[in-house]
Amino acid sequence: MKLLIASPCQMVITDKDAGYGHSLIAIFHHIKVRVPESAEIPSNALLPREWTIFSKWLLDPAETARKVKQVTEGFWPNGDPLFRQELLASQIVDNQTAFIIRNMGFPMGQNGIIKIVLSIFVDDKLAHEPVELNVAMELIKDLPV
Repeated sequence: MKLLIASPCQMVITDKDAGYGHSLIAIFHHIKVRVPESAEIPSNALLPREWTIFSKWLLDPAETARKVKQVTEGFWPNGDPLFRQELLASQIVDNQTAFIIRNMGFPMGQNGIIKIVLSIFVDDKLAHEPVELNVAMELIKDLPV
């Protein structure tokens, strides 16, 4: 098992034929959200915006006929759990599989690093060391009221 790509982005466009690949739109690693200086933002506030985590893996030939699952976990900057999703691979093309994790609401209530951890399993056994992605979140209170 080898990781080919993993990234947070605004959205992923997938061709009808999985063999033609994916288009990642607006890949990001640092988000700035500006609000009025008097705004009181709860520490668990979510920006009403969909965002996506994309990953693509190259499987060993022996893994293609097995159950492949990715567990994706997100954590607030303070370490509290943000989300956890499990997906089974639905298509394996040319020994590759991709996972598209869609999230409703972008975490904006805490300044710091949003940690995303991807763990991939074959037949419920960890097949690759967990992969960590980081997105810096910066809440700026400087808009005039």
